[in-house]
Amino acid sequence: MPKERDAILKYLESPQIVEYSGRTFHKASIETSKSETVYQAIILCLPSMGNNQAAIATQRAISEFNPSHIILVGIAGGVPKENSRYLGDIIVGEQIVDYALNKRVQAEQGHSQNQPRYQIYRPARVLLEAAKNLPLQNWAFCVKAQRPDGTTGRVNPAVHFGVIASGNTVIADQDLRDELKNDWSQLVGIEMEGAGAALAAYESDFMPGIFLVKGMCDWADGSKNDDWQQYAAETAASFVVELLRTAPFESTLELHPQSNHVSNQEALPQSNLKPQNLVNENPVKATSTVTTKNYSGKIKISICNKLVRDWEDLADYFDIKLHERETFDKGKEARRVWEWLEQRTKASRIRRCIYCNRT
Repeated sequence: MPKERDAILKYLESPQIVEYSGRTFHKASIETSKSETVYQAIILCLPSMGNNQAAIATQRAISEFNPSHIILVGIAGGVPKENSRYLGDIIVGEQIVDYALNKRVQAEQGHSQNQPRYQIYRPARVLLEAAKNLPLQNWAFCVKAQRPDGTTGRVNPAVHFGVIASGNTVIADQDLRDELKNDWSQLVGIEMEGAGAALAAYESDFMPGIFLVKGMCDWADGSKNDDWQQYAAETAASFVVELLRTAPFESTLELHPQSNHVSNQEALPQSNLKPQNLVNENPVKATSTVTTKNYSGKIKISICNKLVRDWEDLADYFDIKLHERETFDKGKEARRVWEWLEQRTKASRIRRCIYCNRT
């Protein structure tokens, strides 16, 4: 929704409007706590709610922009738990469950009933771990919106990690919410885009997977209203932006020494871009460079030698399909794995995998 997009833009510095391939979206550079690491964020707003729209947008984003990570941020229905969860709190998906698929089975006395066939997706691990270590004061105190209940300054939003259910229906039904809770004891929320985006990422071989962060704006029951949407959207936005400022993953962008702007020329062909500053409608020229990390031949040989016996494990880790592996030259599989990852700008992750497997 525009409300969710505008919340993100509110917490970014100097976001720009960009026209590209007949579409309009926003981009912004995010400087991090590591002076050498800068991210470029591309902010897309879905034309409408639902997993189908999310899947289409995710697939296009992967093919057009080749992103390092994909984060879905916005609002969702929360699942109450005694007195430990409040509207405006944040939910982060440790599992994303598509609950919309059902099998129609015949029950007793000739009646039929729906039997759920849940599809489960895992989030981007590196972002999930970073989120669990993000101090409250880094983001909660930065929220600019007022709490609708008037408790601003006395109640701080909290983060809840767990299962997020995703379907194509706006849920305002306590019975359905409780039914999902019975099947998933760690259920923290219900929303409408995560499963579609996760499926598109999986089908596109986008190995990091998506990361799902939502602010709780209602309880997915009969009391549903819009009062908390703005505040919930801003808590989620503040959380995500501050999370990225901690530099949880390696960036391929470097600041030009004579410029404060970053433009991802690999992801966005500059001849097709028309950037505009959100405050000043005059075009802004971006004079920056983009680099991808290049490894010397010595490093490549060293790493490939270490992978001679373990290349299949690495191929499993990065989900290289069987038909692709069959094209690898016999005896040179490790090198082909490297080249496969290098083509997808993922070669930098090999060394981290080797390190993790030996600790």
